[in-house]
Amino acid sequence: MRTLFISMLMLLVLLPGILAGAENQPAQLSPPVFFPIRPTEIQATVLFSSVSAFPYAHLILSVGTSSDPTVLDCTRGPQEIEAVNYIIEVLGRPDFMDERNIGSISAFYLLQGDRIRAKLFVGSGPTNQWYVSDILRIVDLGPRLSQIANVQLGPKLESARMNDDVEFKVHVDHQAYKLGEPIPLTFSMKNTGKLPKAITFMSGKRYDFVVTQAGREVWRWSARKMFTQHVSGMSLAPGEAMTFKETWPQTDSDGRKVSPGEYKITAVPAAKEFSHVVVDTIAVKINPQENQ
Repeated sequence: MRTLFISMLMLLVLLPGILAGAENQPAQLSPPVFFPIRPTEIQATVLFSSVSAFPYAHLILSVGTSSDPTVLDCTRGPQEIEAVNYIIEVLGRPDFMDERNIGSISAFYLLQGDRIRAKLFVGSGPTNQWYVSDILRIVDLGPRLSQIANVQLGPKLESARMNDDVEFKVHVDHQAYKLGEPIPLTFSMKNTGKLPKAITFMSGKRYDFVVTQAGREVWRWSARKMFTQHVSGMSLAPGEAMTFKETWPQTDSDGRKVSPGEYKITAVPAAKEFSHVVVDTIAVKINPQENQ
């Protein structure tokens, strides 16, 4: 009993100091709650980029277009904003197993002058901090490469891009399709250099296809899919290529059939080393059945 009494007495003496120390500890920040619920889709130019600990980045953007003027109004001209990439965390650390972080991590690799497409949010805290996610770098192929990349090659339409001795290609079979006709998609990565290329995948996802119309996302191959959550690596030997094939069933990501019109198809590699790469888009036309 004497030992128990002494222990309780020491606890009473030390408790105020323990509580005071806890109050002085820095608060663990959690991801903010966003409003409005619907973000705005933007096209912007990077004016300034700075990074700290991976994968966090601070950006100054000149936003040229915004899909929702109630979030950011660009109707009178470009708007300059400061933003950070939105990273989903678990226990205060970046969750590298969460697929939604892939597009945000891309901000870590952006440079001044890069042009991007992204989703823009505003935080609900007192600072009204801007956040960007789902970042895709816009690639200008230039006139010479455009003549090579976006040409009709027999029955195929191809688009290509080079990055660090790796050639990325995406192609479809035709420029026009019947309404409801499945559209085969092919994406390849080829090492054109003289040395092996190390490639790291943060999950079982190795690529993605995105279909847009008038700047709005319609279908994403990876939507509603589950991928193994482990990091894997491989080496792409000189001259070696990886090819991936999928089919767009002419539906949106919720399974609803799309309408006739013009659509753009983009391929995106999921390798960590090329998370900032977006292969130039291919335009396809879906014709009404009665016009066939």
